[in-house]
Amino acid sequence: MILLFSVFLSTYFFAEEQIELSTKPRAEISEKALYLGLGTAFGSASLMARVGWWTSLISPWATTFGKECLLLSEQCALAAEHAFAQTSKRAPESYKGIPPSQSSWHLNKLLLSRIPASTKEDRELLNFLEKRWLAKSTGFFTSAVDRVCPCFGAHIQVHPETSHSYARNPWEEPTTEYSDRVEQWKQSLPHPLSFPLILTRPSNLKEYLPNYLDVPLGETAAVTAMRLTSSMQSKASKVVVDLTHHFTDCTQEQWLATWECYKTQLLAASKKQHIDPNQILCVQSLQQEGLGGLRLLPLNASSTKAIEDNHQFLLKWISSFGLSANRIELDRCPLPKATLNQTNSPPLSLAFQSREDFYFFLTDFEKHWTTDHPQKALMCHGTLQVLKGFIKALSDENWEAVMSCKTRSMVAELSFLKIETQLKQLALENASTSLFNMVSHIEQIHADLSSLLEVFSPFAFDDFSAIYKDALTSIPQKLKPLTSATIHSTGMTNLAGIVKAVERSVATKPHVLYGENTYFECINATHMVAEASPIDEATDEDWKQVNLILAQFNPVLKRIDLPPCEYKVENIANVLQKALNAHAGKPLTLAIDCTLDFIDSPRVTKLLDQFQEAIISGDLNVVCFRSGLKFDLFGMDNYCGAPLYMIHNQESKWDCFDSTLRDEALLTDTLSLNWFCLAYSSTAPELDLYRKQIFDNTRALLDKVPTRLFSDENISYRIIPIHQDADAAFLDIKISGPFHQIRGSALAGGSLYLTCMHGGHPIFYRPSLGFYHPNFTMLFSKESTTIRLTLGLDPDQVDLLADCFEKIDRLNG
Repeated sequence: MILLFSVFLSTYFFAEEQIELSTKPRAEISEKALYLGLGTAFGSASLMARVGWWTSLISPWATTFGKECLLLSEQCALAAEHAFAQTSKRAPESYKGIPPSQSSWHLNKLLLSRIPASTKEDRELLNFLEKRWLAKSTGFFTSAVDRVCPCFGAHIQVHPETSHSYARNPWEEPTTEYSDRVEQWKQSLPHPLSFPLILTRPSNLKEYLPNYLDVPLGETAAVTAMRLTSSMQSKASKVVVDLTHHFTDCTQEQWLATWECYKTQLLAASKKQHIDPNQILCVQSLQQEGLGGLRLLPLNASSTKAIEDNHQFLLKWISSFGLSANRIELDRCPLPKATLNQTNSPPLSLAFQSREDFYFFLTDFEKHWTTDHPQKALMCHGTLQVLKGFIKALSDENWEAVMSCKTRSMVAELSFLKIETQLKQLALENASTSLFNMVSHIEQIHADLSSLLEVFSPFAFDDFSAIYKDALTSIPQKLKPLTSATIHSTGMTNLAGIVKAVERSVATKPHVLYGENTYFECINATHMVAEASPIDEATDEDWKQVNLILAQFNPVLKRIDLPPCEYKVENIANVLQKALNAHAGKPLTLAIDCTLDFIDSPRVTKLLDQFQEAIISGDLNVVCFRSGLKFDLFGMDNYCGAPLYMIHNQESKWDCFDSTLRDEALLTDTLSLNWFCLAYSSTAPELDLYRKQIFDNTRALLDKVPTRLFSDENISYRIIPIHQDADAAFLDIKISGPFHQIRGSALAGGSLYLTCMHGGHPIFYRPSLGFYHPNFTMLFSKESTTIRLTLGLDPDQVDLLADCFEKIDRLNG
């Protein structure tokens, strides 16, 4: 059995050698030979699995092992069929070795290179727009896009640096862009290359670093060591010692000698104070255009393990609280001596188009474009709404300022032209194309809209609060004057600000209780900075001492190390009432994660109605935050933003929370700000319809899968049930028993993948949710394998996946 699964995995999921070979010049190996080899391998695996099934018929394991072999055989046969079919297809023409999936990106690059740029600012703008086009926070496996998708007739346009890594969390797995920027920046710094560099938000993070100690200019190492003694909270705690001011008057040439001298003094002073040098993390804060950095300065340069341990400690801390440089900030960072690749071709010649002309085109297109496909209509209408909203947001001064700059005006005209071209293509393909292929055009429209937002930047940070509050129409009337809003970079950045505000307000380590639906990353981060406990384990003393309650109405994927249990809506009202009763008038903050909820949430409205008197009296502060990277981008995944609003009376005890509204360490970048201002002012209802469709599709699938899969009996393949009252955003599939990692990957994961691809609904492996396409990720623990499946926008996926789960259910015997 292990052999059969290993064959499947090596040929299907991890055929790295063949895929790597396929990227070499055609002189070495042809694509047809690649697919012929893969087809042969899959066919052989299918035959071997079929032999395993025949053999099992005379054994006691026919209903389990035998059915697993049979399903594996069918999957391998289907994969072989598509691989062999690909050998007879004519491969798309590639230009200078550019994969067809990257043709749109390279065309955009070529067009940008033909726009004249006479100043450094203009060249940096074009460089940023080139890197930004089709960039994602969580991208794709290139092998899946370039090798697997064509076998199933699926085509998608991607960025050349696309990566399945999650850009927000370089501690888990840094993206290629992150690693490249680190190495490029190191080259221009005076530090030894072995000194670790962490890329951060472009602001001072001192308030959010662990046990932070700022060393002022002129302070001796002896004084610093004495301060360190009192700063260390325990023998195991680490202290971040910021020496930035110490190098203020230091030239590049003097830096190393200055550091070596100070290091010797600090080591000697620390020894006198009996301080372990491994507990001291010396850093220097750095700033580059639009990007921040922390350079670790190792006290023991000979111990590579100690250096890396400290690097990972600080990288984990910064990643956990969303303080790493986001993908847009990485793209904005200019490369050393970077210039846009100019061509010898003549400059672009574009016919001038006024904003009135473009708006007329949009309204005319909307008038004549029709479809009987509701989800196509939603995506097209939502996109047209933001495009028209963008034109309406442009002031005369803004328009004239851009038109007076040759570079920016040509970028604008090019973007208008490309958007019109994509819309015209949509009109031609309307009835014949699938929703997935239709959204491929929509993605390119949004990429060009991003260029327009960068060039015009019609919104400022002061605009967001009013726009967001206007979208929150159901906040009770009495509470509207007490409501304030902002937009941070990520949901974890929101959490960092909330916990820090509580800590400042109580002047000690905060006491936190978290609910059953709290996201596991929020739980882990909270334990790093607070006295935190789950609500269902809280003691009477916990209820009296609690300063912050973390909660979420709808369920989110639980930690895989917890026993499986039903997902359900969290009863936040009961929790809040119990805390208020125990608090006896002391200030309390409730932070609700609304990522998997509607922008204008009925559940939040009901809660605010119930507790508005506690808010008005000053007993309660309610903070609602969401990661906008999920559903608030129409699945485009191309901005970084986390809207937040808070409601409390105007007493000074809440000032610490108000300060987070404009904290530059937390605020999102200006490009993302412009998207969220535009989206919430022009298409907020469509964004809620988008997430509702995905919730509805998920619930429809849960209602159709075999009921045995929800059983808590001792079965190997199961789905964790989600209560009917919850807005379901995912399916949590558990595979247990011997070799569950292999069986989960090959059988459950393989079935989902092949079923969707063969059925015309391309599915991808991206560690996030809220996409317009189906998506899955796999998580492995000692006891079981977890597959998180999220559905896309198209309801046709439901019946297809229901049939797939019928097959998976049969594996239970």
